[in-house]
Amino acid sequence: MNRSKSIEEIYEEIREYDIVITNDAPLATALNARIDRPTIGGFAYTPRQLAADLSIQILGEPLRSDLDVVATVSDETGYGFKYVHGEIENIRNIRRYTSDVEKYLYSRMSRNIYNSYKVLPTIEKAMAIFVPETYHENSRPGYVISDNMFAGRKTAVIGVEFFDDLDKHFIPIEHEEIGIIVEDEDFEISEIFEIGNDRQIAENVVDLIDSERATDVAIVMDTESSIADAVRAALYRRGIPFKNTMAVRDLSQIRDYLRFLALSASYATIRVRHVRELFSAYKGTINPKHDNVLLSRLPEIGGRALELAECMKNLEKMTFLEVCDLVVGEQHRPQVHILLEELNFTEKKVTPQLIGEMNYAVNNVSELHHNEQIPDSEKKGVLLADCHRSMFVDRPFVAFLGMGEEWGNKIIGRQYIDKEAEVEMDAMKFRVLLQQGTSRIYAVNATKNGKVARPTSLFDGICRLEGAVHPVTGFGDIARVRKGAWYREEPEIFPYNGSEPIDCDADYDWKFTKSSYNNYCKCPRAFYYGSLVTTPDNEHTAFGNLLHEFAEMYVCCPDHVKKKDLEYYAKRIGETYAGLSCPLMEGVDMDRIRIALKNLITFIDVQRRGPVPLDIKNTSRKYPNGLMESEGLEMCSSYAERDMISSKYPIYGKFDLLIGPCSIDYKTGKYHSEADVTKGLDLKNKGYVETQPMIYLALTREALTEGMPIFRLFFIFGIDGRVKDGASVLANTVDVRLLKETKMEALADPNSPPREDFEGVKSYAAMYEDWDSFISPILSSGLSPENWEKDRVLIDSILSSLRLPSNKTNIKNVVGALKRLKKFSEPDYWACKGEVCIPSDSMDKFLEKLLDDYAAASEKMRSRFAPEPRMDCSRCDFISVCTREPVIAEEEGKEDV
Repeated sequence: MNRSKSIEEIYEEIREYDIVITNDAPLATALNARIDRPTIGGFAYTPRQLAADLSIQILGEPLRSDLDVVATVSDETGYGFKYVHGEIENIRNIRRYTSDVEKYLYSRMSRNIYNSYKVLPTIEKAMAIFVPETYHENSRPGYVISDNMFAGRKTAVIGVEFFDDLDKHFIPIEHEEIGIIVEDEDFEISEIFEIGNDRQIAENVVDLIDSERATDVAIVMDTESSIADAVRAALYRRGIPFKNTMAVRDLSQIRDYLRFLALSASYATIRVRHVRELFSAYKGTINPKHDNVLLSRLPEIGGRALELAECMKNLEKMTFLEVCDLVVGEQHRPQVHILLEELNFTEKKVTPQLIGEMNYAVNNVSELHHNEQIPDSEKKGVLLADCHRSMFVDRPFVAFLGMGEEWGNKIIGRQYIDKEAEVEMDAMKFRVLLQQGTSRIYAVNATKNGKVARPTSLFDGICRLEGAVHPVTGFGDIARVRKGAWYREEPEIFPYNGSEPIDCDADYDWKFTKSSYNNYCKCPRAFYYGSLVTTPDNEHTAFGNLLHEFAEMYVCCPDHVKKKDLEYYAKRIGETYAGLSCPLMEGVDMDRIRIALKNLITFIDVQRRGPVPLDIKNTSRKYPNGLMESEGLEMCSSYAERDMISSKYPIYGKFDLLIGPCSIDYKTGKYHSEADVTKGLDLKNKGYVETQPMIYLALTREALTEGMPIFRLFFIFGIDGRVKDGASVLANTVDVRLLKETKMEALADPNSPPREDFEGVKSYAAMYEDWDSFISPILSSGLSPENWEKDRVLIDSILSSLRLPSNKTNIKNVVGALKRLKKFSEPDYWACKGEVCIPSDSMDKFLEKLLDDYAAASEKMRSRFAPEPRMDCSRCDFISVCTREPVIAEEEGKEDV
């Protein structure tokens, strides 16, 4: 690309001039800083600076502030502040390109605003009527100007091609143009550093900066992007000073006040998680366990938090000043008071419309004032320059970060712009910007948003500007790309040492629960985060907890429950649950609660054969039953909510109800058939996993003195969400039964699940009716299931045992029966009619796997938990805290679309 002149070269060229005009403010500042001779008045100006300095002579009155202009136009037209400010900004943008503003205003309201705006004393009006040679002759009566400031003074205009329509009014007739580009010299970017993500770019570049020479450094980037946050954070961490502006919107007390107002407008629907941190800033505390509860329904609240919540509730009855004095701390009130006074909101009642206008003003009006002191460390230091607004940068060392598609300017929808000319202008500015400084670093991302990072289209603009035809598709088309020592082709392998172990002792004295083992089976990283991160109650878990408390109370004290109307408990539970649900769902929620309570009572009456022992104090438990406590019931039973720890295996469980060999678990979610339960037990299956039945069967077997355990899943809402009239409540259950026999032993049992699979199949009627004669030859053969159907000796032996003639039909039926038996018996878990059967060797296999996983997890506690997901990470409960890139795991049963 063509070389551009440095600031030093430009100064040497214009130093003998009396007045210099440029529309690049940093260049004007840099030239003024280099003045090495006595001068009276200024030297280098921008047209806007001149217009501001000469505004009284030009207009005969002072310029109005932006706030005053917007307020005046709003009062005259009757339109809202936000709308008027937006239209005025649009009018100003149009005026930069053309004097025919009305041509591009397409609504009556826009034209009304323009008619009101154009007569006000604004800088745009001053620039539009300014004539360098004659302006003093057109000044208003009473204003005397002795001389034309340009008369007899040697004037230089730098980069006239960059002047907009208003800037050009300040070019005197007699002037000399100073070019920026050196046509016969080239400039090349020698190399570009491809570093990685935004944080890595920031860390690497900031590492190059000496804090003692911070004023020599500038960093050019998109100051509104995430890379700017990473750069600021890296500078803060290293204690390197940098120039930082502080607008009203940057003040935490203003942001908090606006957020409080905005959240208050939605008081009926916001949840604790939305306000907890804000309340904390205002010295109000709420327990994180209530994060998902509606603030308006929060039962446990008091003190300062209650005061803040009441303010939110009654917000529209208060003025903005009253809210400020009640909510904002005394130390931070002055900043909010200044804002309210500037916007004239002090005595106005709070309304959603005014909240929106205040929020808009804070984020868009740069003239709002504050009296916050900018720290000395942020008044000088590293310059953070915006790539969209900068052309000249007066620092010896300049780092250019990103240079991606976000560096381009948006011109779509702006009909008043000559798009080709604007693209060319942007490319010319970009060409100058890239050459700033005497030492430069160009650092870019390797990837952006999951794709290979692409350079900004401004590079293509430079190519077209200079007649090059080849397109720029990657950074390698611009310069040599250097990936450096941090880049490696092979995947990075992270070391084990230096990791922080989670809480465990040397003997691995911890237990798998059904939840923690489920997490481990889904992904070891999920198990790790599950042990560290507590999750607040949500509407599903809270609903289940409330129903579990009622179920335990009815198991222990049925007479006490029956003394009161069922509606009484439905309302009590509904009041608590309402805080987690949506107000619009209140009627539906109450119907669900009534159905759930009725089904629980019916089911427990069927299961409980008599009174249960009341042998435990409710208050002695780690988590007492809140419903029983509120009813004054002190004693509960070891049959309900029973903790059980294995002495043989590292497992622990909490049983909802344990009666004899049957352990019962209440389920408030959707119904799972026996096939669904079986699928969840298969740890080889991708996706859904549920190990609770196996863990609870193992615990129950260990506690029993006789018989085999049963784990009964009771789905409170059943298959269709309710128990139909006349149907047994047991229709909503699925039993998981542990068999005494192994898989092969179970085949010989005439009451075994495999035999039931043959029931009603006409072709296999002989096998079903004489099961022993069918199975005995199979067991005595010693063959593995995959060889059954292939062995002719076995087939003939079965035909003989069943006393069937050896013909084509019977042979076909026997082969089909062997295939069916193999298909049924091969899995470790058998889905039967209404139940799931677990052969004893399948249980042993599961416990062996659990022990292996326990040993592996214990070892990982001392090193690291690698992510090994069995499902898409997007479905993981801990994706928001996981530090690894999401992994897409291929799930079973999921087809490519």
